[in-house]
Amino acid sequence: MRDLFRNVYGCREGMRSYVGGPLYHASPNAFARQGLAMANVLVLSSRFDPEELLAKTMETARAIAGVGTLGVRYAKDAIANGLNMVKEDGFRYEASLFGVLFATSDQKEGMGAFVEKRTAVFTGK
Repeated sequence: MRDLFRNVYGCREGMRSYVGGPLYHASPNAFARQGLAMANVLVLSSRFDPEELLAKTMETARAIAGVGTLGVRYAKDAIANGLNMVKEDGFRYEASLFGVLFATSDQKEGMGAFVEKRTAVFTGK
């Protein structure tokens, strides 16, 4: 079952897993039980109203779209690649990306806008 769980779902020991479906259904229940057996951290969702979820999702998407594209790109990179590393290597990887971002025009614009209390205009450079 572990091989199936690894190959089908892409899960490994110690990985965080999200269970989006109710545990009384067979598939989410099996996923959660196997995740616990592999000592994963499980994140369970409670019941939700789909309309509220869509509104909150769009609000979050607008907030993310309003910040620098380089920062978002590097944050996604840090999350995607950092999860495949041991913790210390992930921290080093994130710090290296921060260093790269700190040398960009967008960083200077963001800090300047903060100090001047104005809205930043990011260019992606």
